[in-house]
Amino acid sequence: EQGLYIDEVDQQIEKWTRFQSDYEEVQTRLKTLPDRLTYDCTVPFGKLAFIPGRIVHSNEILVLLGENYFVERSAKQSLEIVERRLKNIRENLNKHQKERTIFDEQK
Repeated sequence: EQGLYIDEVDQQIEKWTRFQSDYEEVQTRLKTLPDRLTYDCTVPFGKLAFIPGRIVHSNEILVLLGENYFVERSAKQSLEIVERRLKNIRENLNKHQKERTIFDEQK
């Protein structure tokens, strides 16, 4: 019973750590995205192919709000959303890490 709970806590820590890493990468990109007007990139074309493309509206970001609802925001506004989400992620990660520490101390 306790072993299963510890495994669940470890899985939650791993999940929230991945979320944190992903959002930190997005945060880094959003800070530099408006620096240029266009960017060359590779665009997915179907499931197996990529074609050369260009980002031309580098300050227009579609942000997922949930349940397939998107809203268009500027890079600065998107960065604020990412920072709020990162705060929530860090809180969840800290909560699970504290749970794990309590279990380790009880051994």
